[in-house]
Amino acid sequence: MKRSLLSHPGLKIASILLAIGIWLIIVNVNDPILTKTIRDVPVTVINQSYIESLGKSYRIAPGYSSVSVTVQANRSVVEALKPQNISVIADLTQIIDMDSSPVMVPLRVSATGISQDNIMAVPRNIIIELEDMKSSEFVITPSTGKTSPATGYQIGELTTSPETITVKGPESMIEKIDRVTAVVDVTGLDEDARLIPTFHVIDKNGEEFDETDMSYLSFNRTPASISVYAKLYRVVSNVKIVGVPHGEPAAGFEVKAVLATPDTLTIAASSERIAELREEGNTIYVLDDEALDVTGKSADFETKVDIRNYLPEGIALAEDVSSTVVFDVRILPYNSVSLTYNTRDIRAVGLPSNYISAFDVSQIELKISGPEEALSTLSKEDIKAVVDLKSALVGTREYPVDVTLPEGLELVETPKVSVTVSRMKSTDSGKSEKDL
Repeated sequence: MKRSLLSHPGLKIASILLAIGIWLIIVNVNDPILTKTIRDVPVTVINQSYIESLGKSYRIAPGYSSVSVTVQANRSVVEALKPQNISVIADLTQIIDMDSSPVMVPLRVSATGISQDNIMAVPRNIIIELEDMKSSEFVITPSTGKTSPATGYQIGELTTSPETITVKGPESMIEKIDRVTAVVDVTGLDEDARLIPTFHVIDKNGEEFDETDMSYLSFNRTPASISVYAKLYRVVSNVKIVGVPHGEPAAGFEVKAVLATPDTLTIAASSERIAELREEGNTIYVLDDEALDVTGKSADFETKVDIRNYLPEGIALAEDVSSTVVFDVRILPYNSVSLTYNTRDIRAVGLPSNYISAFDVSQIELKISGPEEALSTLSKEDIKAVVDLKSALVGTREYPVDVTLPEGLELVETPKVSVTVSRMKSTDSGKSEKDL
């Protein structure tokens, strides 16, 4: 009987159909058909040259650079599906109507292992904006971005080769461009180098074009065809500043000193210029007929200069160094000297016991005249200075200083000193803080 059953054709077919049915039931239970919507799938545009051949350019309308995709497949397939596994193509040769408003481009969507009948983009078309194509030439601006060379160096010169680039794209975008920068990375650089840049486009508001905007632009040169030459400068500190006065002071007066604040600089220069500067005593000279003109002067004066105007070619200020230098020009009568006197040596008198005083500066200047022999032997120990605070008021004010000098010497002018006077506070016991 067993042999009879196995040899029956109908039973064989029925067995096969039953097995298939059981398999479909198992698959449907364990791996059912699902529908899933995957959002933010990027749209890839192809055949842009078709639009360009018409003298036009395009931009994807806002909100259409990505779409949703609906997929129907087994759960095992659907759950493994990611946006990067799906291709959404907008072929510009398939534009529905070039003269319509808006201009629509149909989408073709696909994913491995899924039939076309079971996958659909939502929406099925995207909108593009057409406008005239325009091209303009720009000078390439080299930049190091936020990168810096090795410690002790700074960028002295950046030059690009070639120096210009032509940018083509939608007319409205080209007209927004302010400059094209070629950005190179100089991190840790300690010698001159020729570097390959990346392009960055800056608009007239100083904002950088984002990745989407850049995708609509084309350049007649690739970054690899452009080089940026970075010439390094060495950083050198303690370079002296010397001001040289011009002209003649008033009759009977002379220039005693020209003091610079600051009196040294930190500069950056090429190795050749540093060697030349060393031969000149590591000094920057300020020779200016106007700023340091002492013609007819009979008193001290201050003047400010922008030191960058006096730096030799090939020398620059180090980064973050102020360019302002203040010159204090000291002018005194003949047979006079200028001394600095410590305020701690000034005796304050006349202040009531419930007040306290403090000098606001550590030194004052004393201008003294007399015979050359007496001036040459004068020392600060020979000078006595007193400030009378008997009539002082609370607060900060300048008070004259009474100076006693050796016989034969006299002050050119009465010095003044800034003093802050304050009243002592009383404690609960009635005693002042000073008494405690």
